[in-house]
Amino acid sequence: MLFHRVREVEFVGGPFDGHRQTIRLSKEDCQQAIVIPVNENAYRRLAGLSPVPNAGASSYAVYELRKRDREYCYYFTVSKPPSEFEKESQRV
Repeated sequence: MLFHRVREVEFVGGPFDGHRQTIRLSKEDCQQAIVIPVNENAYRRLAGLSPVPNAGASSYAVYELRKRDREYCYYFTVSKPPSEFEKESQRV
């Protein structure tokens, strides 16, 4: 499998607005939607700090992959509390 360097994927909106992540995947291999737990560690890692133990998710942010100009971005779609997200996960 050939990997195409996607220099950066930007997160637009939501708790990770403006974050840019370098990945090594072709566009076809990128997830169309991703769920990211939001907690103290998410922000600590973005700041280059070590995570703290037992930091539970305060919410989950859902992002969808879309094309913007010549690049792909993950756009924020919804944020859900852990209790609501866990209920939906159990239905699958």
